[in-house]
Amino acid sequence: MDLRLEGRLRFSGDAAEAREDLEEVLEEIEGDWFKRGASEGGGASLIDWSLEGDVLRVELESDRYVRAHDALVRMVRPLAQRLGPEHHIGVREVAAESLEAGLDVTLGAEALDALEGLTEVEEASSDGMLLLRFAPLEESQLRSGLVDRVISFATELSGEREALAFTISKEEPGTVLAKSPERTRRLQEDVTTALEDTGWIKRFPAKGQWTYLPPYAALYEALRDFAIERIPEQNGFLQAMFPKLVPIEVMDDMRYLEGLPEGMYYSCTPERSPELFERFRNELRVRRDVPFEILEEALERPGYVLAPAQCEPFYQLSSHEQLGEDDLPVRLFDASGFTYRWEGGGSKGLDRVNEFQRIEMVWMDGRSGVEEAAESVLDSYTDALDDLGIEWYVEVGDDPFYLEGRVAEERDIEFPDVPKREIRAKVPYIEGDISVGSVNLHGDHFVEGFSIQSTVEEPLWTACCGIGLSRWVVAFLAHHGLDPDDWPIDVDLPETPTTQEWPRGARG
Repeated sequence: MDLRLEGRLRFSGDAAEAREDLEEVLEEIEGDWFKRGASEGGGASLIDWSLEGDVLRVELESDRYVRAHDALVRMVRPLAQRLGPEHHIGVREVAAESLEAGLDVTLGAEALDALEGLTEVEEASSDGMLLLRFAPLEESQLRSGLVDRVISFATELSGEREALAFTISKEEPGTVLAKSPERTRRLQEDVTTALEDTGWIKRFPAKGQWTYLPPYAALYEALRDFAIERIPEQNGFLQAMFPKLVPIEVMDDMRYLEGLPEGMYYSCTPERSPELFERFRNELRVRRDVPFEILEEALERPGYVLAPAQCEPFYQLSSHEQLGEDDLPVRLFDASGFTYRWEGGGSKGLDRVNEFQRIEMVWMDGRSGVEEAAESVLDSYTDALDDLGIEWYVEVGDDPFYLEGRVAEERDIEFPDVPKREIRAKVPYIEGDISVGSVNLHGDHFVEGFSIQSTVEEPLWTACCGIGLSRWVVAFLAHHGLDPDDWPIDVDLPETPTTQEWPRGARG
């Protein structure tokens, strides 16, 4: 992707006397602000500039990282910080007078017509590559993510879609950062099948849900306690209990509604209408078939979601609050209740379910504190897997969906160099192995989204670590089998309840 922009920034007064300072801050902007979040050698470049009274005209070029239209917006803050105190000059207007984007995709006539039908696009042509020429754009349009959405729309029309992680991460997604020695895996069959046969689990009527019986529960609790001691408690995290029914307004502040709207369960509250529910009861009694048409009439529009990430209440906790040095770091973990994600047709055995157990660690601090904690948490995580005898590797993640909506809306935030590091476990019968956890750095994504203020010198960042306990059970059993005598931890296994027909493995 290549972008070229001609834009203007209008000051609150004539900037001629500030020219010397202006030259210095423009050099700083190009050397620093235009490179933040870009890979080595990437980012935006200031090709040319001129000052005409109160108007600064700039010509910018960029690749797909710090895109030219985002770079233009990024100029506002450092210009105001430098010129405001000394010259009492602020930036009143930002606009792109001309913006061209070249994409390495080819489109047919119908797709080009669809793009040219957009009011923001003046021209769309394809001759070896796609050229988009945008209409002049005001600051609100630049900040709204409009340009990126047009580019995403164009790539979708071509049958391609640029992965978000590739535009942010300085390490290419899929890069293996560390791995354990090879280890023997005793159980070669599917863990789900083995546990069904022995009666440790039983299918629940709903898709992607199971009933977990006493032997499974005992192993799960042992692994949960082991994980809590070895990872969050070892790193100074305190236990909290987060709500699992999350208002849609909180999800909107997180930008999850743009990032993962199809992956959540939505919840409705009933109307205060006894008459409607009386009709519902009467129809149900007569028909013996659920009258959904009446039920839908009696429900309010969705107002909540079931927690899809488990960390949502943490950011809301400090929303519109101010934190100082004495308040930081904030380190909490939650190990209460289930997490819910709609996997659609992707749910199958225990390795991919719609309702699962996990521990969520969340922390907030200055940038360096967040990064140091992330390294420590990751080391504790892999040490714990080593002591459990699980073969693992850490790779750069390719799906930091917690940033998806924010990037689509506005890119003038501080990104981490590597947003997501995923911990994966080797499981013999699963192609591609399974993710058992991840360490995610958010930059100031949630800090801005929830208007969290800080008096500390460093930028305030947040991060989280998911400990996928349900998948820990799968990986543990794949490595050590179902006989507790072969396990590296002591677990007292209770008996499972039975019927005359179930479990099938015990009945032959």
